[in-house]
Amino acid sequence: MLRLTALSLVLNLLAGPIYSCGIALHAWISKEAIKKTSGSLKGFLEGRRDTVYNGSYFPDSGYAIDLCEATYGETAHWTPFMNTYLDYIKKTCRQSGGDILMTGECGDLIAYFFGSVSHALADVSFDSKFLVELTKRGYFPTVGDAQNVVDQGLDVLSVNDPVAGIFYDVPEYDAKPHMHHLVNILNSTPTGGSNLNVGVDIVQCSTELMSLARMLEPVWAHFKEPEYLLLVPPWAVQNRFTAPGGIDDSANYVVGFWEEFWTQLTEPSGYQPKKLSESGGWPTVTIQWVSL
Repeated sequence: MLRLTALSLVLNLLAGPIYSCGIALHAWISKEAIKKTSGSLKGFLEGRRDTVYNGSYFPDSGYAIDLCEATYGETAHWTPFMNTYLDYIKKTCRQSGGDILMTGECGDLIAYFFGSVSHALADVSFDSKFLVELTKRGYFPTVGDAQNVVDQGLDVLSVNDPVAGIFYDVPEYDAKPHMHHLVNILNSTPTGGSNLNVGVDIVQCSTELMSLARMLEPVWAHFKEPEYLLLVPPWAVQNRFTAPGGIDDSANYVVGFWEEFWTQLTEPSGYQPKKLSESGGWPTVTIQWVSL
């Protein structure tokens, strides 16, 4: 009973970080996106799959306000962070001959970047299409109501699903870049006049909390499955992979951006430097490339 009480305490402390982030769904989308890549990009991502998965959890680690005093959650979800991260890679990892180093610490930094942008882009796809579709079908009065149930519910109903296979893809904890890189990127990201002033201790705490949440989520999901089987519309469960904004569609959306990021990093002859821009408001945000 003491062990169960202690476990329940830990899981309840982690309930916010776990269910605001959709750990299982983000890993699943990154997993499917890697399958859809080809050539040198596919080889790179497959060789650092664990780091990509860890990166796909990163943006929501910034919401661990109560336990880690993290305040970078919103910043890590949007294009100024993605552009700053890409520029940081080019500055930090460029070799004397001009090419970007893709191995060692730089390899980890780049793979984590691909995971991080997968998370942010998947959120845009899922919210603007899958959640909107649920409201059109009359399951929820607003997109916000759909998000409050389905973000958490589909994660609970997917994490132990043998078809999704996410439980068996829990990545190695230390497959990530050194925290000082992430701190430098966050603190360099334009945030509308405010200064994040994030420290290594905060990012370390937040990412470790996400790792713990990721490991415990399959256990916690067993307790929550009966509740969410009643709350989540069967249509959402049955069509989570194939519907617009679902797993497969979101993976396709992510891959389109990944391929351009890879072009920006490998800089083939004739490539055109670009950056990301966003327009509109939630839930129908549009993200696009603009030429420099």
